[in-house]
Amino acid sequence: MLSSNLQDALKLTEINAKFIDEIQTFNDEPRIILFHFDGRKKTLGTYLYYLFETKNILILNPSNRTSYSSNFHGNLPYENVFNLESFPDSHGINFDLAKNELLSKSIRLIIPTSGTTASPKLVCFSEKKLNIAAKNIAHSLSINRNDIASGYLPTNYGYGLSVLHSHIFSNSKFLLPEPNEKFIDHLKNSRCTNYYTVPSMLKFINKFADKIFGTTNAKKICQAGGPLNNTDIEFWSETCNKYNIEFIRMYGQTECGPRISCLRGDEYLENEHSVGKAIKGASIEISNINNEILIKSDMLADGYFNEKDNKWSIEELPYPFPTGDIGELNNNGYLLIRGRSSRFVKIQDIRLSLDEIEFFIQENIKVDVAAFQLNDYLAIVPSQEIHIEQVKFLNILSKQFGISKRNIKIFSAKFFTLNGNNKKDYPNMKAKVAN
Repeated sequence: MLSSNLQDALKLTEINAKFIDEIQTFNDEPRIILFHFDGRKKTLGTYLYYLFETKNILILNPSNRTSYSSNFHGNLPYENVFNLESFPDSHGINFDLAKNELLSKSIRLIIPTSGTTASPKLVCFSEKKLNIAAKNIAHSLSINRNDIASGYLPTNYGYGLSVLHSHIFSNSKFLLPEPNEKFIDHLKNSRCTNYYTVPSMLKFINKFADKIFGTTNAKKICQAGGPLNNTDIEFWSETCNKYNIEFIRMYGQTECGPRISCLRGDEYLENEHSVGKAIKGASIEISNINNEILIKSDMLADGYFNEKDNKWSIEELPYPFPTGDIGELNNNGYLLIRGRSSRFVKIQDIRLSLDEIEFFIQENIKVDVAAFQLNDYLAIVPSQEIHIEQVKFLNILSKQFGISKRNIKIFSAKFFTLNGNNKKDYPNMKAKVAN
């Protein structure tokens, strides 16, 4: 699995192999195991052991949960699944029909994900799919045995797992922070060459950028997990240029292996609002019905683990896979994401994509905004005050999207708020402007 053997994988993650004797092993048939990553090397080593040395099926637990409940992610009957956290009080079970199907399809990992729509899903991956994705991602990022990845992303989500798997596949290192090590100190003191980030992380560390990257061995900063605003794009372009670091943007979804596209180096400067071209093993199409991004790939998950009529089974993914994102391919084949297909509203009997409106405004006046429907009109809340005559701004929007200026209202930047995940807090903003 991914690397030549378990001992190699442990060396690449700098984990002492002696702890293997402490791991609860099973001599009988494979089991379904709930697995909780807690950031420790021992836990990562246990994960690698199960993946390399057994045929057990691991259901990963989101990092913000330390317990399981019967209504978590689609009412999975956790009382009938071996819970690693409560051993030895819990016992493995047969779970016959579902387990037999999972085993017949060689499923090794089930990753819970809610996605942008907050609709719970359990995504299944076989060993074959994990290997294909690791190989293709490593190829797209030119990962080699000299690379060292910093493992501070949640390892139970698709993005963090793709970092782990692609580096082990390439015989390069994957290092976890030391226990109780502060985040900034870990980055500053790290031997790592490859840093994997999301927008909120980049926003948090930008004031420490010189302190961190002026002293590290950083060669690549890879960003996924949503768009960057113009200010952050400019800052990180300048910072990476200053320290000779390649800035890479990637786009993906858990179901897709989980990386889909990649934008590297000089490409980034010329296509700053793009997420690049499809990586090896994937192709991107745009639906001619609603501009939804469609994916064809041998990395696509084996299916969703779902309950129907009191029976658990694997539901195959549609092909090509509809991502739920809307976008376009420019003349050079670079993908631009315009937003979520679920973020559509009707105003003045015209169907509008709120995400596309936000993208258009940011592209044209370089200000990030939140757009949402309030009663019968389009509400715009800018992240900073817009330095353009409001009448002129309304004319631009009215002409572009075909709605009357009287159906557009622009509010003060004081109403612009983010939630705990550093994403736009639409419900809060809507409540504020409504009052």
